[in-house]
Amino acid sequence: KQWLQFIARRQLAFNERMLTCEHCGDCEIRNDKPTLWYCKICKIGACQVCKEKLPAQDELSDALSRRRGILPMPSSSDEVLDRALRPHLNECARLRDAKEAIDRAIERGSTMPCPECKLAGRKDNECTHMTCPHCHTSWCYVCGLSVANCNKAPPEEGQPTDNMNLHNTDWKQNTKRCPMYLREIPDVDPAWHNWSPERADDEFCLAHFHEYRTIKLMQE
Repeated sequence: KQWLQFIARRQLAFNERMLTCEHCGDCEIRNDKPTLWYCKICKIGACQVCKEKLPAQDELSDALSRRRGILPMPSSSDEVLDRALRPHLNECARLRDAKEAIDRAIERGSTMPCPECKLAGRKDNECTHMTCPHCHTSWCYVCGLSVANCNKAPPEEGQPTDNMNLHNTDWKQNTKRCPMYLREIPDVDPAWHNWSPERADDEFCLAHFHEYRTIKLMQE
């Protein structure tokens, strides 16, 4: 289901967005930006900014009908509903654009996309050589380039040119190449040591790599 949602998001038009129910996982494609949204399947609603669950849809419908004069005058429960919804319609709506920009940076910063099909994921604690499980493209996790497009050392005579190890050759001297392991970066970048009193391990370096990537995306 997550793969289908990923494919659907890639097909969205510029002015379209996909809303996903946190409860049942159903989706709806909209061309507006509703602050409050109720799932058509499970009828559960949530603020699309802070994700807080909303009052039941029938309670909200009754309150709106009272305000329009369709039902008797508002009750005390309507005032409670109004107080519950007002922060979302005011503060959440005001902060929406800023939060969406931060959320996009965090989402993109916490993963790396395949350069061919754009399927995003997060590596394990092994080397930086990646093979996309969907399109089988070989690529580098550090620079995000495919083996065909990344900078590589010349292969030995008779050897293939699409060897990702060639992208790691002399990476400390060539800024267009990348290390085979993230834990090698502190050897040339002392700033990485400042994040930990001891030599950074694979797990630490992976976390730091994505923190740095997220910060750079937020600055764009």
